[in-house]
Amino acid sequence: MCYAGINKGLIGLGTAMLLAAARNGADKALMAELSESQRQLVEKLGHGIPDMYPKAYRWVAEMNEIGAFLGADEPAVEIFAGMAGVFQQVADDQAGNNGLTAVLSGMLAQRPEGSLNRYDALSNGNFDEGSRGLEPVPSARESHDEVELEAELEEGLEDSFPASDPVSAIVTSIPGTTKR
Repeated sequence: MCYAGINKGLIGLGTAMLLAAARNGADKALMAELSESQRQLVEKLGHGIPDMYPKAYRWVAEMNEIGAFLGADEPAVEIFAGMAGVFQQVADDQAGNNGLTAVLSGMLAQRPEGSLNRYDALSNGNFDEGSRGLEPVPSARESHDEVELEAELEEGLEDSFPASDPVSAIVTSIPGTTKR
């Protein structure tokens, strides 16, 4: 039960978040970020999600069984009720027009080479009409552009710590040392 909860739960979580990204026009940005920072996860989802399509109807009952295994008082039971809903949605899609599975398969077919990086995806307006029509921009990490990486790091630090300029101390706070 625990293994299935982790393994199939991860596939359900990936499915839910990929579909949410597609609905909100963030599909290319999400796939770019995952391709840069979570390549193994992209591989797992790339195999696991399409493999789940024809079995989704069975996974609904399995998620409910995992929830029962956890017990009604366990807060995580809601996670598995949600996963049952995700798998039911995919099962219904399989019985209908396959629109959701087509979206998922299209996202998972994207390859990291030549993908947008998260910074370029945001600055190029990647949140419009499902992100169609943008030219891929290689990331600074992929192209090993040290200057751009340093600039992105500096920008991130400035945004994170706006008042991070060093303070100059006139008097030491350590007892027993001389003043400068």
